[in-house]
Amino acid sequence: MKRQSSRVLSTLAVLGSLCLSAEAHGATLVFGFDGKTVGDTVPFTLTDGGLSATFTGIGNAVSSGFFFGDPHQVLLGATDPLDITFSAPIDNVSSVFYGARGSTVTLTAYNGGVFVGSVDTVVPGLGQGNKPVLDFLNFSGSAFDEITLTNFVALNDVSTNVRSAVPEPASLAALGFGVMGVMALGLRRKRAITF
Repeated sequence: MKRQSSRVLSTLAVLGSLCLSAEAHGATLVFGFDGKTVGDTVPFTLTDGGLSATFTGIGNAVSSGFFFGDPHQVLLGATDPLDITFSAPIDNVSSVFYGARGSTVTLTAYNGGVFVGSVDTVVPGLGQGNKPVLDFLNFSGSAFDEITLTNFVALNDVSTNVRSAVPEPASLAALGFGVMGVMALGLRRKRAITF
């Protein structure tokens, strides 16, 4: 009897660990400018997957990306930083932008106005003529709800990978079988004691 109970318990432990270690699933949310009209200026808000990103700054305007050889619309940079505020905290962001060769582009993250961290990159000196060069910045870490971008020529898009807190169906099924197994084990023990 003890041997069978230990098998049941070890099986339940394996099932439980599978449920707890199930990889979080999510979606990549992309805030691009193809839906905006050329000439639109900030502030404006873009929404994807229930998350909103509000773009604010001075002098940032939507433009055709064809100058850069990009079929998508871009948001032109300005002398002041571009602020992007998210409707809910996130823990990772990626920005794709065009920068002047040799310039340093900086992304700074804040949560409730408090500095979280920053990352910067020196735009490589590759490309043709004086055209800006396509580059990117990634930042991840503690939760943040706002970023600023400085010293870019044009912003292609900003994206984040949002993880879902909803477990996948297989994890729920495994959890259900685990609960049924514990209940069955409890009933078996209760019957063994009452005899």
